[in-house]
Amino acid sequence: MTVEKSAYQNIINSLKLGNSVAEFDNILDEARVDTPIFSGFFNGNYDIVTGQKGAGKTAIFKLITENFQGLFLARRDIVLLSGVNSSGEAIFQAYEERFSAFSEQQFENFWKLYFIVLFYNEFLKDPQFKTKLRDCKKEIDIFKAACVKAGIPDIPAKQKLGDMLSWIMHRFNRIDKVKATFGTDSSNPQLILGGLELDMKDDDEPAAGKSTALFVNEISEALNNILKKCDYTMWIVLDRLDEVFRRYSIVEFNGLRGLLKAYRSFGSLDGSNALKIKIFLRDDIMEFLTDSKVFKEHFPKQDIPPLPVATHIMAKASPVLSWSEEEIEKLVLNRLLLSDKMRAFIGMRADTREQIDALLSTKEARLSYWNKIFPEKISKQTSLGWIYTRLRDSNRIVTPRSVIDMLQAATDYQKRELQTEFKDSQYIFPVEAIKAGVIEASKKKLNDDVYNEFPKEQANIEKLKESRLTKFSQQDLQRIFGKNWQVTTETLRRIGILRNLKSSNDYMVEYLYRPALEMPYQFG
Repeated sequence: MTVEKSAYQNIINSLKLGNSVAEFDNILDEARVDTPIFSGFFNGNYDIVTGQKGAGKTAIFKLITENFQGLFLARRDIVLLSGVNSSGEAIFQAYEERFSAFSEQQFENFWKLYFIVLFYNEFLKDPQFKTKLRDCKKEIDIFKAACVKAGIPDIPAKQKLGDMLSWIMHRFNRIDKVKATFGTDSSNPQLILGGLELDMKDDDEPAAGKSTALFVNEISEALNNILKKCDYTMWIVLDRLDEVFRRYSIVEFNGLRGLLKAYRSFGSLDGSNALKIKIFLRDDIMEFLTDSKVFKEHFPKQDIPPLPVATHIMAKASPVLSWSEEEIEKLVLNRLLLSDKMRAFIGMRADTREQIDALLSTKEARLSYWNKIFPEKISKQTSLGWIYTRLRDSNRIVTPRSVIDMLQAATDYQKRELQTEFKDSQYIFPVEAIKAGVIEASKKKLNDDVYNEFPKEQANIEKLKESRLTKFSQQDLQRIFGKNWQVTTETLRRIGILRNLKSSNDYMVEYLYRPALEMPYQFG
């Protein structure tokens, strides 16, 4: 079906594609794709979600804590608290110098205290829970008394994150040790599954003086009892942790390892605790925290200490966040079909999200609509398959961010064409627009993600560019990178630039990065 210029202009100008950065994406809920990991997290099956930058971690965080916050409370009695997010990262960075002196154990202590104060501030002092908490006076009094024992004073009113952190850091000067877990065994009071123990320095003693231990196991029991009396479960959800500490530093290592240990302390094997910690973390940072080879790339003279109960920590971790070709197809269609003019062009009679979902429920239906918007094939591949392979890194990951960048750039290309020599088109996105979109997505992926997140590797990646090759033997890589070529090659493979060809043991630069590196590129 050929579309004339005036009709095409109406369609292309009506598109609402959102933003490839989830924090600024105003159609996140309207266009969401219910992937297995999203559904698993939504249903409480996962506590830890890992994935690379742009894979959709913050999208899940934002949907859960903003779009679905009311639904979680009204239908599931789950209170959602944002522990760390984009607005909070700069506040944490204000304490960078103080954090640099913290050990892993001290960070574990810090996070435990932080979660307790967050509960106090964001739940007990939030006016929206006032009515529900009226029946919990006894439990709240016990909790406050336990907090006073631990040196946590009554908070007269809800505080900002910066004020909370300021108080915690001040109080932390007087704390030697914190031990905390949540949950008790009601059938056997001797088996305390939860507790908090603080070793406090005496204000009148010098820092090196003796400590007085305050055993306040009741603080955890009281917290749980408040939530259970309200018939609530609480999720404290943490995202953007890669922004809290300087990247690949000892501070980040200690800080996030301490967080994982604190998460485990607040968990229970049977899932009976009312307070649950939920963590979104980049997969390369998780490797840095747990994989000795990755750690030694940054600190070759140090050995990574073992992570206690690592198996239990990862027991409720999701698979690494990735998107299948079918899920990418849904992502693209969900965004494009928000336009009523696009729906009219492809003959889709639907006005609501539910109606659109119903019409896209089968693979055959999605393909039929797709082929009215995009060419059926590019070279010998389906256009969807071609896009997917051109936006895939060497770890076989395609991120929503790259796909949305491609769509936006293809749209911009067509808008420019409308101002020059636009010809009537059979498709909304002809091959030339798709290619232009892939080139722009490649540049964004390399410059905004790889160079920004792995600045130490930029020089080595530039060496690949200067070689003018796309395929490399081991001898080529040794000549390009020198004596440490194996370490460098493995690093570039792990971050998605180089793919190992097992049949020959050669390496190739993945298609995704070739346009940005100005390498020979076969578009088909």
